[in-house]
Amino acid sequence: MKRKKVIALTLSVFMLFSLGACGSSTAKNEAEVSPEQTQASPADTGTEKGTDAETEAQEGGRVLGLVLLNGAIEHCQHFDEGVRDVAAKNGDEVITLDGAYSVETINKCIEDLVAREVDAIIVDALDKEGHISSIKIANAAGIPVVQSDNICADESVVIGMTASDNYDAGYQCGVDAAAKMEKRGETGKAICLENPGAPAPEARLEGFLKACEDKGIEVLAVQPGAGTEAAAATTENLIQAYPEANICFCIDDPAAMGAYSSLKTAGMIPDCLVYGVDGNTENKELIASGEIAGTVQQDPFLMGQTSAEFFYSYWANEDYEFNVTLPITFINSDNVADYL
Repeated sequence: MKRKKVIALTLSVFMLFSLGACGSSTAKNEAEVSPEQTQASPADTGTEKGTDAETEAQEGGRVLGLVLLNGAIEHCQHFDEGVRDVAAKNGDEVITLDGAYSVETINKCIEDLVAREVDAIIVDALDKEGHISSIKIANAAGIPVVQSDNICADESVVIGMTASDNYDAGYQCGVDAAAKMEKRGETGKAICLENPGAPAPEARLEGFLKACEDKGIEVLAVQPGAGTEAAAATTENLIQAYPEANICFCIDDPAAMGAYSSLKTAGMIPDCLVYGVDGNTENKELIASGEIAGTVQQDPFLMGQTSAEFFYSYWANEDYEFNVTLPITFINSDNVADYL
């Protein structure tokens, strides 16, 4: 679907890796980083973007606000680089805050950026509905918002959305697992970790479950397991209940690392095939060593670029695709060397 922008605001939002959560978050997050001390991504030179962006605004440049889902993970760091790439080409600056994998913290960061009077905001979202009230605050201030990674349930509050083909990511994991089970002469028995309410993980799980249905894999259980620690705990419980499990599907690579840890401790690696999504380096190294089965390479750099480019089309009053789905690449032992 294409939309034409009628309002002329200014900016392109870019992702930047910060050291902690936004300053208006909980006491724990406040201890990690001040809202005035955002740090440049590894691709940059380590300047303090809060100060530079405010100076640039006084000189007429745009200030882009970015809220990262979790600045500690590789996916978000590359997302940051993509946003910054487009911003730099347009002579604009970025303020980046870390949502610390919390709906509440992400929302506080959005409102913090509104208070700073940025020109646009990119939300690397955790939830399809949980950020709408804070996005509406930005709308009321005349600040355009793009939501990325997870689509927004209310399309009227954003000027664009982008995400990977998450359904296909899950489906490809299931197809690979079925092929490996057939080669072994075994029946696939899968345990799955989910993150209810988050559209991207939900789509990945949906795709994996469809592949299981199509390929004859038995699904033993589906339980919440978002984040490395939670995934490790959930997997430990699942393998006690289902010791026959020989496939473990995880909604992202951090969760896959947690599941891998518990399975390794239980002596079930490499017999139990572990799958994740993101294409993190650590996971790909474990694929290369034969410890885990596969991951799905997203293109967070392109996602960051695409998220930022929405604003420039919007401000130029050009037609553009409102909801952009980006392709993925499945990685296993056959092709992992190409991605390390």
